Amino acid sequence: MNRLHSIVALLIFFSCRSETNNAVVTSPIKPQIARVDTIPRKKFDLPIEYNNYIVDTFAGKRASINYDSSPTARRFRSAINGSIEKSGMNFAGHYNLARWGCGTSCINGAITDLKTGKVYDIPVASLDYEFRNDRRLLVVNPPDSTGYYDYCSYCEPELWVWNEKVKKFEKLN
Repeated sequence: MNRLHSIVALLIFFSCRSETNNAVVTSPIKPQIARVDTIPRKKFDLPIEYNNYIVDTFAGKRASINYDSSPTARRFRSAINGSIEKSGMNFAGHYNLARWGCGTSCINGAITDLKTGKVYDIPVASLDYEFRNDRRLLVVNPPDSTGYYDYCSYCEPELWVWNEKVKKFEKLN
């Protein structure tokens, strides 16, 4: 058995020896990979005209939240309370718009009527929302400041207007 080990050791020794001691070792050439954006950018052509949706702002006493007004109010009471405490009235003159994450590329939320305490659902977004405290216009997945957005199946900007009479959002585009 010792003789077998010796033979194997000699074979390994001689097979690992270099033929020439002066050989120059070069590393393989790494290919250059050009950076290419995989998500195309697209221009949002519709004008976002907040001035067409001006409303008066409410300065009265805030109503208690009616958690029985919607399933969303019951399920997300902490997020709604936190948003009201932090931001107060921040949408359409007398509403608080609260938002929270609902998974990868998913943002959801609700608006609370600070006059009545009722809670209403808002459209789901993939990226974020843009809105004003004295306007009824809600931009879902807003474009950047130059009017462009990353084009994908769920990233396209949407314009929604709050209809005060029927208490629902109506899509403009």
